[in-house]
Amino acid sequence: MTLHDVGDVVFRVADSRVAAAVTLLYERATARRLGATEPVVADRRLVEVVRARLDAPRTVVVVGERAAETVACCFGSPLRSADGVRGVPSEVEAHLSLVAVAPPYWGLGYGRAVLAFAERALVAAGYQVAQLHVQAANVRARKLYERCGWTLLGPGEPHKDGPQVVYGKRLRDGGVP
Repeated sequence: MTLHDVGDVVFRVADSRVAAAVTLLYERATARRLGATEPVVADRRLVEVVRARLDAPRTVVVVGERAAETVACCFGSPLRSADGVRGVPSEVEAHLSLVAVAPPYWGLGYGRAVLAFAERALVAAGYQVAQLHVQAANVRARKLYERCGWTLLGPGEPHKDGPQVVYGKRLRDGGVP
């Protein structure tokens, strides 16, 4: 599953070998959004956390690449029920994480493209519905999600970085966001 129609960026389903690249991309995008210094290399501990999450069963990893550079990413994994510490993974509901576009590529349509490609990849993996959490103050991302058909579901769980909100989207018939 490859998409070539957004400039010279190729979108593809990847695996945990992209952990360092997507971690650095996410760290840079977050730093830019917060007005902090962008890192030169990814935090090694965070890379290992991301790698473990990307290796989890039924996880769908999506990247957008331009030449040898990762410029957009996200991944979806089974949404877990609220019961218990780890919860029970859903067969049809996904949770999107690490949605990011490299700062030099903001405003060029890559956010919309990575979401669209990820949604198709999640449907191909059997998911019907997806949710994502975003910082309430991240207005740029929230506007993107709304333009892409995601619906605000309400406040998210408390987070160390501040209040979050939850968005949902029906990917195909049979589920409810």
